[in-house]
Amino acid sequence: MATSRCYQDLRDLAQSKVPRDPDAQGRLSLIGVCMTMIDCIIPWMIWLLLPCLLLQKLVHHGRYESLELVCDSSEYPPVPTYFVVYLVLEVLFHVSMRIKLAYLQAKDPLVESLKAGGIMSLTQRKRHWNQTMNAVSDNPSKFFQDWFFGTKMEDLSIKDLRNFVAWSCFEGRLVEHLSPREMLQLDTFVRDALLRTNHPRQSQLQESREVASSTPVLQSQISLSETSCSTTDSLSDESSLSSASSLRPADEDELESTDQQELIQNRAAIHKELLWRQLRLQQSKPIPEAQLAELMRNVTDSHAASESAAPTCIIQDHTRARRFKHPTVDPILGVRIAPLFVHVTFVLFSHVLGSMLLWILGFQKYQAGSMTYCYRSGNQERTTPLVFIHGIGVGPIAYVVLIFQMIMMTSGRPVFLPELPTVSVCRPWVMPSACLSPQQVATSLSMMLANHGFAKATFSGHSFGTFWMTYLVKYAPSVVAGLVFVDPVNFCLYDPLLADRNVYNEPDPGNIGYLIHTDMMVCWSIQRNLCLMEGNLFVEDIPQDIPVAVFVSGEDKIAPSKIQQTYLQKHRDCKVQKFEEAKQKKPWETHDLSVTVFDGCDHGMWLLDPQYKIPPLIAAMESLTDRTN
Repeated sequence: MATSRCYQDLRDLAQSKVPRDPDAQGRLSLIGVCMTMIDCIIPWMIWLLLPCLLLQKLVHHGRYESLELVCDSSEYPPVPTYFVVYLVLEVLFHVSMRIKLAYLQAKDPLVESLKAGGIMSLTQRKRHWNQTMNAVSDNPSKFFQDWFFGTKMEDLSIKDLRNFVAWSCFEGRLVEHLSPREMLQLDTFVRDALLRTNHPRQSQLQESREVASSTPVLQSQISLSETSCSTTDSLSDESSLSSASSLRPADEDELESTDQQELIQNRAAIHKELLWRQLRLQQSKPIPEAQLAELMRNVTDSHAASESAAPTCIIQDHTRARRFKHPTVDPILGVRIAPLFVHVTFVLFSHVLGSMLLWILGFQKYQAGSMTYCYRSGNQERTTPLVFIHGIGVGPIAYVVLIFQMIMMTSGRPVFLPELPTVSVCRPWVMPSACLSPQQVATSLSMMLANHGFAKATFSGHSFGTFWMTYLVKYAPSVVAGLVFVDPVNFCLYDPLLADRNVYNEPDPGNIGYLIHTDMMVCWSIQRNLCLMEGNLFVEDIPQDIPVAVFVSGEDKIAPSKIQQTYLQKHRDCKVQKFEEAKQKKPWETHDLSVTVFDGCDHGMWLLDPQYKIPPLIAAMESLTDRTN
């Protein structure tokens, strides 16, 4: 029920922001009319016409002639059988997609968040927080206000900030899921946020901690955590399990004799202690995400029960927490189910025709771990290959001109093309299990190179593909020779603008990418298989010996390109140039970090001008590769 209300609130919020931008064409344009027919009219026609057509077929076959509701069938030609079969298939497909969407909505967001990010250490989390705050140091108040849907900073309570920081910096967890040390770190982050924004409630943080520590619930938790905090992180599994079992009440009769309120408080403390012990062991020997999420759910339930059982005088804060943008927790928004013929068309175009074109260009398919990729051997003397990772869309076929020029302009370097099926539109057979975690991505890409005898490669990626490059930099930087980011979405991911444009705003039906941005698995990949901390890349995370070239679109309506330019030009003697100037001066040949702006270009629209804008991309790939040889 709560999920249904939340979904309705968020849907109303999203619909209130249509269109996405002032230049949106909307449903009145030619493309918008076509998208509306696919989106609404065709499914309704299928559901209404199918019963009528089936009834007519029965009458023409000599059955139910006495039905007075049916017109004389002799006046109308019989409907072809294949058309009725097609409509039946459309209905069955629509029903199956609805079932799949309900299945995806029912999956626990906390489990998916843990799969996408894992548990960070205190040191990693502190470093991430400092980097984020330094990046938004020009206007930290705006940073928090934008995440809270424009709410003024002075209207945000300590509780609101705690909830937001817990979600954004602690792997999507709730405040009650944090261990004592993590709670101290959370309060440190909140205090830092209050100081940076000159918040009027700076003094309330310490007061709330002192009052909270006087409650019986927290006192029992602290007494139980003394042992866990004093022990080292190298506790064995056996000692952990034995200590956890000793915390469980041994006798049921003893429980019945205990006061109900005290019993609930003890149970909440025990659940927390079990979770804290597991979190300490998670770095050395992780347990399945579903089991860890189950522990967290138990903590949440017992925490709610203990708060309701506590006396009114010690309950801290009954105010309703303000909603903020947390796309990894909110229901999956913006999904539209296209008809079967649209899916078949896209599959034939992107999957079948794309595979044929790549085969003609000399590519063959291989498998590396859980990842499928295409490989062209080329000239084996060019020992450093190129890797291109496609973004959200129809797969590698959208970049066939870029791939062809990569082969021709780089003297036949070996080329790898990893496939991302979860962000390739209209592939209804793809399930969430196809989504790879950051560690799996780095391992699979490293295995891909090793399978063909390469130690390093120059990696380039477009849009969503830049997330895979981020995972590689963080978990396997030794295999990276150079990085070429095109329309990157991994820089400045801490800014809510990307979530606004891709989750909380309705896509423009007048845009050719409407079907792509409303695809079920594309929405799933954005909202469930993406961790903000893991997907975000800071320049400090890139080793100094790896040269970087970034190409951004000046009028990008998906990625925050202007924010990215401002951020990047502050690091590593970055050189930012317009495309016309960069094409002549070639900053990627002399600078370790260069940014080239496709002036007046929207996200991915550089593909429409392949003869003019693609050659500099290839030149940057070749130049970065030669610099590392």
